[in-house]
Amino acid sequence: MKKRSKNKDWAWLPEIPLELILVKLVSLKDFACFGAACKRWNSIANDTRKKLCVLNESRPQPPFLLIPEYGSRYDRLRLYSVTERKILHSQFQNPYPNSYPDLGWVGSSRGWLLVADQSLKITLFNPFSYKAIILPPIPGAAESFSKLRVHFKWFITKAILSADPVLHPHDFEVSLIYGYYFGRRSCRLGVYKSSEKAWTSRLVEDTKFYDIIYHKGKIHLVDDNIGIAQLLVATDHLSRLFTTLVPVIRAPAITTHSRRSRRYLYLVENGDGDLLVIERSFQEKYPNLTRKFEFKKFDPNPEGVPQLVKIKDIGDNAVFLGRHESIVVPTCHFPGLRRNCIYFSTDDLPRERGGDAGIFNLDDGSIERYNNNLPLPLCDDVVWIMPTLTCHDNIKWQTKLSSMIHEELDS
Repeated sequence: MKKRSKNKDWAWLPEIPLELILVKLVSLKDFACFGAACKRWNSIANDTRKKLCVLNESRPQPPFLLIPEYGSRYDRLRLYSVTERKILHSQFQNPYPNSYPDLGWVGSSRGWLLVADQSLKITLFNPFSYKAIILPPIPGAAESFSKLRVHFKWFITKAILSADPVLHPHDFEVSLIYGYYFGRRSCRLGVYKSSEKAWTSRLVEDTKFYDIIYHKGKIHLVDDNIGIAQLLVATDHLSRLFTTLVPVIRAPAITTHSRRSRRYLYLVENGDGDLLVIERSFQEKYPNLTRKFEFKKFDPNPEGVPQLVKIKDIGDNAVFLGRHESIVVPTCHFPGLRRNCIYFSTDDLPRERGGDAGIFNLDDGSIERYNNNLPLPLCDDVVWIMPTLTCHDNIKWQTKLSSMIHEELDS
């Protein structure tokens, strides 16, 4: 009897232990390596992909920085890998060529771009699968937008998803903060629920909401009113949504600000399920680039008064902030990802050519800016996009995502 080689023994391991290995993998790069081992392992990886899609909803991946090629009129989109510290050769074809500046993304969440046009029609677009979901118009938004005469990407300041639309086609929400423009002390909140196929919106006076997040099944928002950071929670029942915004806590600004200084507030949930409020401070002189970040953790304190507790270390984690859903990624699973650091991109306001994107180190307060080492120019149109395994049933995930991951491996 002919003796099998050691490689062949590995290739023909029973399917059950191979699946057990797969579900333990956190990094999509490791998943791609598994599928590249041989045809049989690739087939098992593809069969297990749908199960892993659900698991990976709670396992965020380091996002890529999505950068348009400005000379191409946005026809092509490039990816910058933070773990490899380089622009990948792989390109995305923009599904809306020659559309700039009349159409562009207003956010990124769960691996999807939220794209808007001048009529404020929102489209969900997954660049890894080229799947698009067109949402109905937001009632009254186009009329309100036309009166302001501003760019729509300043009109919609934050847009996020509650879940991946492919995994939860009848049970996902899209939440927007929109309608705020510079000195106006009011903004609008909008929620689209897929089960209702309709938008619910509300005008909120005397406030400016900076960020919105789904935390423990409920919508949380943070606003800034005369140097006071206020954390609010909205009911998660659609029929009463936004009829009640319950203040959870009011706290003074994390840092001391002069009248000319600017700041931006973010909400993010860490791996332990804690809600963090992050303050981004900017330089007072032009071009008002990012100066530093500071953190506070929300302590509900059920036996006393809720409070925000200042923290100086986020441990073996990295935070990604910008015009997208804020996320925390554990660095232990991803070589090349820096612990206790904030990866940031431009917020809701335009910057000088070169953008405002880089890495802030919480250990020493230093900033490394991307425009110093990128061959492509950065501006206010860059956004983080998290890779996902979800795709059309008739499109194998390997065609785009795997090729990009293997490009990193071969470097």
